[in-house]
Formats: sequence, structure tokens, C-alpha cells
Amino acid sequence: MKDAQVCISILKLQYSMKAMAANVLLVIMWVIVGHCTPVFLYTPIFFALLFSVTHWVGGYGISDFAVIPFNYILLLVNDYLFRLYAVGNHDEEGKGWFALTFGITLIVTTLILVAVYLSKAIDGKSADVNGKHGRLVFGVKTIACIIACAVATRAIFMRVLNAI
Repeated sequence: MKDAQVCISILKLQYSMKAMAANVLLVIMWVIVGHCTPVFLYTPIFFALLFSVTHWVGGYGISDFAVIPFNYILLLVNDYLFRLYAVGNHDEEGKGWFALTFGITLIVTTLILVAVYLSKAIDGKSADVNGKHGRLVFGVKTIACIIACAVATRAIFMRVLNAI
């Protein structure tokens, strides 16, 4: 019985690594496309689709409290790479467009993640949900984690990336 649980844990870990690697590759491909064409205005739509499809189709298979910061790190990496490699002028107006796009993407992504994790809490489909009252606790903890990560992401953006 213990061996079966170990095998299931290993399979979940392998699946989660594949899902995370796929998300990283999609972000890199998005930046490459952005190097050739000005697609950064579609970034909020891209991230909303990326995160919602990943979570609703299969999820990551690991704790949701490890996945949420990973999603926000992807946002920061995407913004950094776009600032370095995107097409167009990188003057003050360009920085303003990047800041506007990042703010919209952050808001849209936060709302999508709240919706996804609230549906997981209601359905009890997360591995972190235990029992009847666990759904409420999971929902509150998850929303707190999402908001904390969003605030930290915005702070990092304002401190580091906005200076680039």
C-alpha cells in the first residue's frame, strides 16, 4: 500500500514538473513572438488563458500554495523579458505602456486565480482541502495567498522592473 502511494506521489510530481515546464516554454514563446510583433497588449488575455486552462484542465498536481507564487513569478519573468527583447522603442512612453499592460495583467490574473481557486474550494477538488470545514479554510488561505503574492509582485515591479 505504501509503495502505491509513493508511485502516485512520483507521478504527480512528474506531471507538475511537465505542467510548469510547459508554462515556462509558453511564456518564452510569447516573448519570442513579442520580439517580432507588438503583442504585449494581448498579454492579459494570454496569461488569463494560460493559467485558467492549466488549472481547470489538469492542474499541477502539487500543493496550490507552491503554484500560486510560481504563477506570479512567471508574470515578472514575462515582463522582464519583454522589456529586454520586445519590438519598438523603449523610451518613457514605451515604459508607460509596459507598466499599464503589467497592471492590467496583474489584475486580470489575480481575478482568474481567485475564481479558479474558489471553484476548487467549493468543489473540494484540491489536495489541500480536508473535510467539510476544510473547504472554507482552504478558500480563505488561498485567497490570502493570492492577494499576498499579487501585492508582493506589484512591489517587486515598482522597485525593480519599473526602474529598467
